[in-house]
This record gives sequence, structure tokens and C-alpha cells, in this order.
Amino acid sequence: MKRLLIIFLLLSPTLLFAQGYQLNLQSVQQTGMGGVGAAGTQDASALYYNPGSASFLKTNSISGGIYPVISKGTFTDRASGKVNNSDNPLVTPLYLHALFGDPSKRFRYGLSIYTPFGSTMKWNNDFTGHFEITKISLLSVAFQPTVSYKVTDHFGIGAGFVYGYGHLTLDKNIPLNESDGSFANAKIKTSAKSYGYNIGAYYEFSNKFSMGLTYRSALKMKADNGNATFDVPSSLAAQFPNQKITARLPLPDNWTLGLKYSPTNKLIIEADFMTANWKPYDTITIHYSTPTANLTDTKLVRLYKRAYSYRIGAQYAFNDKVVGRVGVSYNKSPIPNDLVNPDVPDADRLNPSIGIGYKVSDRFSLDAAFVYEHIKRSGENRISHINGDYKFNLYIPSIAATYKF
Repeated sequence: MKRLLIIFLLLSPTLLFAQGYQLNLQSVQQTGMGGVGAAGTQDASALYYNPGSASFLKTNSISGGIYPVISKGTFTDRASGKVNNSDNPLVTPLYLHALFGDPSKRFRYGLSIYTPFGSTMKWNNDFTGHFEITKISLLSVAFQPTVSYKVTDHFGIGAGFVYGYGHLTLDKNIPLNESDGSFANAKIKTSAKSYGYNIGAYYEFSNKFSMGLTYRSALKMKADNGNATFDVPSSLAAQFPNQKITARLPLPDNWTLGLKYSPTNKLIIEADFMTANWKPYDTITIHYSTPTANLTDTKLVRLYKRAYSYRIGAQYAFNDKVVGRVGVSYNKSPIPNDLVNPDVPDADRLNPSIGIGYKVSDRFSLDAAFVYEHIKRSGENRISHINGDYKFNLYIPSIAATYKF
């Protein structure tokens, strides 16, 4: 019992900010090209992808988009052969970028608002791992004011201050029976915040070839006001008191190197390499405001590894109004097989994407993209001993509008 409660309370805030990957859904244009962008983008999303390249854009712009994420998955228990289905509702990460300043000058500035993490996982009522999780719902948002400076006609630098906020609710069953035979339940609600920065350098060798390097700092998320509540038989209520919890969550820093090549005025080819240092994310500590014999300050070893992502994409202009985009990314998970959980059954994955853009006028354009993700992961969690095969399909359409001025 003590271990089950510890796992629950440790797991909850971890999920809020520790997905295997930071979401790469900050520009529909770039999504269509596999998520590239460190070597420069074509609108205000440069504030996020590489602040150093924003000062090279020929116009200011405001760009906003939304990603309805459709997720369907199963878990097959290796011991029993039972197949469990997920029942995940639709979630909608979104973003807004705005770039200002005189394009003929060297200094530009702007603001990015985006969803770095956000998802919902809901398993059916008879899920094998219902003592670990029945439902999780999380939302996070980041605010990034940014400045960009063109040092020379070929070299630019930029920096953004990042404030992140998130909110999470999570439900799980407890192996105690109520009078009607149902299981007792535990729920956690918590929020967390942190501060960081995003810096970038950009070099334009010519109008055909450019290079970018960005660094996004680590975030030490602080969850200071979480609430743990327990619905248990009244005779056991004293053993499971509702209470406050706090946690400190070390999130990785990451580097991204990008290259962009335009062999003709119609074709753009880009490639990015990203690495995220998850190694500091090896131990999570939870503090309970009202400890009992069942609830004491606890540390959980995660032993995550360094993660890598390789992305390549292209854009082709069919005419003055229509462009097509295609891309693919390969993402290597930092989560070892023996620590895979049913909340985020992350895995190495190859994600293809396509996109299209339509120029409505000289100032206004619309973009759409689609990403498909297939997740397949097998293993036994050495803490919960859940052993089985996860299979998930994610369908991510998106649409955006951009206004240039």
C-alpha cells in the first residue's frame, strides 16, 4: 500500500513537465517540414525556433495556429493477454507569435505564447494498470518575450525570457474496496511554474545557405501548491489524509543545430539536429505537508538518458500563391524499457508530415499541416511491475493564419 501511494504522488507532478519530448508544435509551417526551424523561419515563429534569425525577416508578422490531437491506443497485458483500450479526448495545443520593429533596422522584438506540454490519457475502467493511473489531464503554457539583433549583414543573435506555467489533474484507484465493491480513489491537482531562457545565433552565408544554433535552458519546475485527495472507506480516512504536496522537477536543457539551403527561389530544404540532456532528471523528490506512516518524503529514481531528434523537411512554391511542404523526424526516447509507464508510453518514433500554404493576399496567408505518429513500446516497469505492449496512433492535423505588416 505504501509503495502504491508513493508511486502515485511521485508520478503526478512528474507528468506535468516530463514528457519524453518537449512538444514541437510551435508553427504549422515548420510542422509541415518535419519540425525544422533552427536555421530560420519565414514568419514570427523565428522568435521561438531561433531568436537570432528574427532580425533577418523582411516583414513583421503575427502568426497563430492550433493542433487538434487525436490519440488512439491499446495496452496488451503479457501475463493475461488482455487488451486494454484508451479513451482519450481531443486536446488542442496552440501558439501565437508576434514580431515587431523596423525591418530596415538591426533590432527587432516580439512575444511568443505556446503550449510546450499538453495531453490527456484516459484508460477504460478495467485497465490492467488502474492502480497506477485511470486518467490524466494536463495543460501548460509558456510566455516568451524576445529580442533579436542583427550584428552584421550576415550574423544575428537573439534571446528570450521564458516563463512556464502548468496545471495537472490525475486519478488512480487504490486497492481498497468501498462498501459497494468499487475501489477507493485518489486524485491529485497541482500547478507548477519556472523561468528559463532561449538564445540563438544565426549566420547567413548567402541568400541560398544559412545556419543556426540555439540553446534552450533547463527549467527547474516548482510545484508548491498541489492537493492530494483520497476517497477511501471512512474507517481508513485517518491513514489517507487530504493534504498539500510540493515538488522540484529538473527539466533538461537542449541544443539545436540547423542548416537551410535554397537551391532555387522555389525550393527550401532544411535539417535540424537536437539533443536534450535528460540525465539530471534521475531523481524526483516529493514533500508531503502532513506525513503519515503511509506518506513520507520520498525519492523516485527515473534514470532517464540523453534524447536525440533528427529532422529534415522541404518547401516548394508551385506558384505565387501555393506552397507545398513535406518532412520527417526521428525522435529517440530517453525513457528506459524498465521505467515505461501507462501515463506516457514513450518510444523511439519516426514521424512523417505534410503541409500546404495558401497566400490569400500580400499580407495574409493560411497554412495547414498533418503529422502522423506511431508509438510501439514493450517492457516491464520495475517499480509497478506492469508488463505488456503499448501501441498508439496519433493523428495531428493543424491550421494557422499569418498576417504580415
